[in-house]
Amino acid sequence: TYTWNIYEDNGIIHSKDYPKFLRTNVEYTWIIHMNSSNEIEINLTDINLDYDYDYLQIITGDVIYSLNIPKSFRLQTINETKLILRTKHSNDDYQYRGFNLTYQKLNKTSMDENNQLKNLPCGKIYSSYNGTIEFQYETLTSFDCLILIEVDDGQNIFLRFDYLNWDTKENYIDIGLFHDPNQYQIYHISDTLPGTWFIANHSQIWIRFYSSQFSFGNSTFRLFYSETIQWSTISPKPNIQILDNNRLFPYRLISLPTNGTYHNLTKVGSF
Repeated sequence: TYTWNIYEDNGIIHSKDYPKFLRTNVEYTWIIHMNSSNEIEINLTDINLDYDYDYLQIITGDVIYSLNIPKSFRLQTINETKLILRTKHSNDDYQYRGFNLTYQKLNKTSMDENNQLKNLPCGKIYSSYNGTIEFQYETLTSFDCLILIEVDDGQNIFLRFDYLNWDTKENYIDIGLFHDPNQYQIYHISDTLPGTWFIANHSQIWIRFYSSQFSFGNSTFRLFYSETIQWSTISPKPNIQILDNNRLFPYRLISLPTNGTYHNLTKVGSF
């Protein structure tokens, strides 16, 4: 086991081409002491490991992240951030095993990011007569955003994603009825295709979108919503398929003889 303590505010960490005699049961640990910083930005530019035996992890507090592809991300942390590379075996077929990354300690979220967050639809209430909700944010850190759409009595509401550019492994979108996302969580969206419609007829719809600390790139979507009295777009004889009841987010899928997919949120149990 080899351990290095790092106090610099920025730098390069790498482990590559280490000698063959070190390839069996070796653990490298880099401890980045955060000092007065509370965030760290990491850019993993290269990684090449035998993932059946080796792993590269980042540890912040009690949270452990495993890394396997090059990516950039930002972490909120206190005291220290640990970077651990461990290899379990020797294999001469691997001419290069290791990684390269750069890091930069940050004090707080920048002023530009604070202004960007203020322009998001988070915390807003929309009338469901009709309209669009735009979301665009470079998600390099975690956030949790909730919006509400009021539905007039006797009305149904249609929700349609016109486009969706979303890191489906790290970011999530939930749609639910009423106003308590902890009690009435209904539908979890991670891979929704543009053109999909969600239909519900309750007095209030909440939409929650949030990202983990490891999301990356620009996250964008545009959601169209509109009220209607009748189910005019629904086929009189739809093919109703009940999905796996053991799903954490159960819902009823209504498949129509069109190119669109319709999800009915009117008869979904809460948990």
